[in-house]
Parts: sequence; C-alpha cells; structure tokens
Amino acid sequence: MRLDDYLVNSMANNGNVQQAGAAGSNCCTTNNDVLGANIGGLGADCCPTNGNGNGVLGVSAGNGVRTIEVPEVLGIGDGRAFVEVCIPVVPPGFSILFDLIERRLVFDALVAARGKVFINGRLIKKIPFEVCDRSVIPTSGNISRITLSNLRAITVEVPFAMCIDLPESIRGARVVVLNTNVDSVELPNLRCPELACIRSIVEKDCIDVQVKVERDVIINVPTTGTGNGTF
Repeated sequence: MRLDDYLVNSMANNGNVQQAGAAGSNCCTTNNDVLGANIGGLGADCCPTNGNGNGVLGVSAGNGVRTIEVPEVLGIGDGRAFVEVCIPVVPPGFSILFDLIERRLVFDALVAARGKVFINGRLIKKIPFEVCDRSVIPTSGNISRITLSNLRAITVEVPFAMCIDLPESIRGARVVVLNTNVDSVELPNLRCPELACIRSIVEKDCIDVQVKVERDVIINVPTTGTGNGTF
C-alpha cells in the first residue's frame, strides 16, 4: 500500500479525513484550526505565533531582531610620498651599519574629506655608526694598524605628507591605516681628509601607505529565539 493511501485510510478510520483541496502550503489545512492554533495566528510555514507574533511552535522568539552598530567600509586607497634629507654625522664616523637601521612611521593626522584622504606623519629612523676612538700602529708583527671604535647612533624624525584620491571618501569619515612600507637608500658623504670619515648621509625614502575609509552604521539583525530576545 502506498504511503498516501495508508494515511488517508488511517484518517478515515478515525473520522478525521479532510479534503485535499482544503490543504494550503506545506500541507497545512486552511480551516480555522491548524496544529491546535487558530489560523489567524499562524506565521510563515504554518507555525503558530500564539497570536502576538512572539512564539514559534510554542517557543517564544523574543524581539526577533536586535539593533547593532557596525563599521561600513566606504573605500580603500593607496598613497606614496618621497622625502630626501641630509643627516649630519657627529662626530664623523668611518662605518655605517646599514643592516641595523631602524625605521618607524608615526601618523599625526588622518583626515577624510570629500573624495580625498589627507595624511601627515613622521618617519623616525635610527642609524647606527662607528666612530674611531683610538688607533694604534704596532711596532712588530704582521698587523699594520689597530683601530678601536665606539658604536653610536643618530635618531632623526622626517615629516611627510600625502593626499590620496579616494572617490568613496566623505567628510568626517574615519581613516584606518591598513599597510605601510618604507624603501630607503643611504648615501654616505666622504668629505674628511683622505676620505677616511663620513660627515653626513643623504637619505632618500619612498613611503607607501594603504588606508581604508569607514563610518559607523546601525542595522537590525535577526536573533535566535530564547525567550528573552538575546543570542
């Protein structure tokens, strides 16, 4: 026996047969009593709502939605700035430790305007170098000269500014820095007698900055029914 025939026969034996034409969507009957609830109180998928919209199959759904504030990203853009400075080396050094140079970016102002983002900041560099403390010429052996050196460092702050074209930017939006990169080259100037010491360094820096512009928006999100309107 097919399943549908079995169901019809079973319902006929109990006197509960209803015409198939009286069934609505999802096989819910269209009379005034479905699953023990009045049809006027049914929600989607024939789920009873207890007449007030706060219940699903006998479980309270709370408020149904809750209001939250989230950031909305308006756009992402990139900018580049070039700076060049001459840094004096005092006292004069005879070696620059290029592999130990430290670079750090500090942002003083991030301002969003209509279609543009303005950035002001500083490039902080720490440049270690060696200075001659004492030089000795041995009177014997195969060593021609012994030089004793001290390690020193110069820390400089180089200001920079840039303007990034960002069509999605609006006045008063929040600017967030995503990525930064600094490419540098240091050119020592040998101006001491016999080109033995370094009196200054020419610094050329290329600064790349990626930012996003965002604003806070308020949205409604559905909640899971727990009876008190919370997640």
